[in-house]
Amino acid sequence: MNPVRATDAFAPRPRQSSRRKSANRRKVSRLPAQLANQSLPAWLKLLLTVQRISIVSTVLMTTAVFGTYSYTVYAQKLWNEQFHKLEDLKRDERQLTAAEALVNDNIVSNVENSPGQLTREKPTQTLFIRGESPRPGLGVNDAELEQVEPETAQPLGY
Repeated sequence: MNPVRATDAFAPRPRQSSRRKSANRRKVSRLPAQLANQSLPAWLKLLLTVQRISIVSTVLMTTAVFGTYSYTVYAQKLWNEQFHKLEDLKRDERQLTAAEALVNDNIVSNVENSPGQLTREKPTQTLFIRGESPRPGLGVNDAELEQVEPETAQPLGY
């Protein structure tokens, strides 16, 4: 008895000869013209119709499933990208907050170490800037602006 090697199980099988294929084709015979022209029974027509409908509906449902799946994968990918951006922004915000606190601490420590370098504001050092003159032709009268009342008398926030 010959032992079967593992490589023999996966070896390619020899192809069928073209003679054998043509012999198989010769065995298939066509329906006579009389039988092909006869009308099919109602139950067979019904089954063929159901088969056609089921094939079409299967193709449509498969297409819908693939479309839904691809949309879900795409939406998850976009969500993941936006989430990573949000995490990066949160990290940047924490770093900026820490840097701002460090700068404020440095300013306070500098003022405490040498208080003579900073001076208080004096009213004579204040700059007053005049507002720009109103532009002509805006079409809004001052009387109309004064007549506008707030919609609610209650505050909008706390």
